[in-house]
Amino acid sequence: MGDFLLKILGLMFKQPLGNVILGIITIFAIGMPIYRSQDTWAWVIVGIILAVVGIIRIIINVIAKSSGNNKEIIGNDPTNLDGYNNRGKSYLEKRNYDLAIIDFTKVIDMDVNYVPAYVSRGFAYESKGNFDLAKADYKKALSIDPNYTPAKDNLEKLK
Repeated sequence: MGDFLLKILGLMFKQPLGNVILGIITIFAIGMPIYRSQDTWAWVIVGIILAVVGIIRIIINVIAKSSGNNKEIIGNDPTNLDGYNNRGKSYLEKRNYDLAIIDFTKVIDMDVNYVPAYVSRGFAYESKGNFDLAKADYKKALSIDPNYTPAKDNLEKLK
């Protein structure tokens, strides 16, 4: 029974909500009875700390999920063109140009006529100062779709 209880407590402590629950249990099941008998707040304070840590961990998890976990964008499908494209855009927003280039290259490998990937990869190259590679991507995009305005505008800007 003791091992089972330790496993349950261990699982609760690993989960953010478990911290909150463990904190509340500590406050009311341990802290308050000890306070009443010994006039000490130690266990109540421990419970509050556990609960606050849990709440902070929950907030951090919510922020991490809302900012987009890049691995979840693709999932388990290595042929997910939209996933790689979206993750590449996410990397661009975070100014992680090397990873963006990798993802846009994967998109282009999956579909050599996917014009937005050339333009996005060109923008990543341009942001890194690789202007020749950026121009090459913009020109390739225009060779596929001569009317694609973002490619025209970006290429014009580099001339």
